[in-house]
Parts: sequence; structure tokens; C-alpha cells
Amino acid sequence: MGAPSPGDDPALGSRSDLRRRIITRSTAALGAPTYIAHRGRAVAAFVREGNKIPIVLLHSNSASSFPFAELIDALNGGGHAVIAVDFPGHGASEDARDPGETYSFPGYAAAVARVLAVLGVVDCHLLGWSLGGHVALEMMAASAKQGSAPWSDDGVLDQPPHVHGTLVCGTPPIRPSPEALIDAFSATPDMAFAGEEHLTPAQIDAYAELLVAPCLSGDDMLRTMIARTDGRARKNMMANGLAGVGVDQVAALTDAPFPVAVVHGAHDPFVCQQYLNTLSGLFEDRVHVAAQAAHAPFIEQPDLFLSLATRYFAAAERR
Repeated sequence: MGAPSPGDDPALGSRSDLRRRIITRSTAALGAPTYIAHRGRAVAAFVREGNKIPIVLLHSNSASSFPFAELIDALNGGGHAVIAVDFPGHGASEDARDPGETYSFPGYAAAVARVLAVLGVVDCHLLGWSLGGHVALEMMAASAKQGSAPWSDDGVLDQPPHVHGTLVCGTPPIRPSPEALIDAFSATPDMAFAGEEHLTPAQIDAYAELLVAPCLSGDDMLRTMIARTDGRARKNMMANGLAGVGVDQVAALTDAPFPVAVVHGAHDPFVCQQYLNTLSGLFEDRVHVAAQAAHAPFIEQPDLFLSLATRYFAAAERR
């Protein structure tokens, strides 16, 4: 990752050191990553082979694929190939060379498309958590317009894969406008963390508790992931979102050729459930609420989440 970042925390180590720790822990939990070049930087993917359509897992802002470890085991145990991608500037991947462009919903989607193209994936399901859900909806919209808008990577054109099903959690599908963000997200001071370039150690602790509390308490991995994240990723992702960069996700939801599964933790500190209840085009015509969960239902209520995901993806493959 090169020279130390201005966001390096001496108490935790440089972001280069933090990335190495994440690679070590992720390799132990998920297997060795496959690195794929995208716009001159390495993007990490954790791949499990399987007989059913691959499920692509996309993580939240300032996290990585590591929190998906138990979910990956469960989905793979059910026969699915599973591919978990660390976004540029996160986890085991390198920082973006062009942060203003890459750190956006379509920028992340292009990185995932490059990974899938190199891996030879032409059909897949998408499962996105928080930021990952917005990226999944971006990819789903591109899939519905197959052949019309390929992504470019240094002159290489990547067609999006054919998406068969999309499940999102901790993600309110939004229209590309600042007003939509106000409607979809809870107006609390906690939201500021999502777009801050530099976070203090106390803010990192607070943000970690909001993302998955209390499920990873006692494990410093999430704090490590937040501290490792390129602060420009948070800053540019938020700026691009406020500027309306990306597809109309509400339109993508209603125009999709299949229903989208939306899972919401009843205690989510970021997402407004009242807003979610206005959406249409949903699996089983409703928002699936995990009553005991917050922002990460797949960790906080894993059995409930896995049951829903299994039912949803099975239905998607019967269509």
C-alpha cells in the first residue's frame, strides 16, 4: 500500500501493518485470497468452490469479508460456490489509485465485475451488507441492461454477470439525491462516522459497536478493519452518494426481473424502517425484520438470516 497514510494510528500501527494482520486472520478463516488487478491495484477475493450458482458477498463500509466467515461456511456447506470480495481500500485489497472514481457505488461495482470476469463467473447471486447492498443493487441494475453499459478497466471492458437474485441487509435502496439519503437513513450523529476521512481511536471504537454490536465484542478484528480502511474511501463514498453518483436503486428494485430480499435489523442505528416499508418489488412482498438484530443480522441472528437466504436463493434458482 505504499507510504503511511495520514490516517495511520500509531497505537494500532500503520495501515500497511493492519492490512497484513487482516490478511493473516482472513486467510485462517476464509482461505488464501486470490488477488486480481483492477485499475493498477490488487483486489482480494476469497473463493469457495461449489455446485450451485455462486453467491457473491459484498461487505459494509470500513469492513472486509472477514465478518462473513460463518455465513460463507454455511452457504458453501449448502452447495453454493461463494465469492467474497474486499472492496478497494478495505481489508486485504490495496487502496485505489483513483479514489474519487473508485470509492463510489459504481466504482466498487466495477471492481467486483472485474474480479468476477477474471474468475469466469457469468451467473451469480448477490448478497450485500450495508455499503455492499448498494453495490449489489448497482450490479443488479447493470445486469438487467446486459450488453448496454460495460465497465472499463484500463481499456478492458467487463460485462456485468447475469444476476439471478439479490439479498441486501442494512441497506435502504435509495434514489440518487441528497433528499433520498435523508429519508432513508436515521438522522443521528452516528451517521457522520460513515463519511469521515480520519477517525480517532474513540470514534473507531464507537463505529465498531454500531456496525456489529455486541457480536464481535472481545475481538479487535473489526476495529482493525476500520483503522485499516483508506479514509478517502469513506469521504469519497459519502461525497459521491450525496452528489447522486450511481443508479436509481428504487427504480432498480421495481424494474428487476425478480423480487429482491431486504433484511432489516429492528435495532439498526443507521437505517429507517419506516422508509423501507414504502418499497415495492420485495421478496414475499415485505421487509424481513430480524427482531433481535441491529446492523448485521447475519451475525446477530445467524440462524434466522441463513434460513431466509437459503429460501430466497432456492426460489431464485427455480425461476
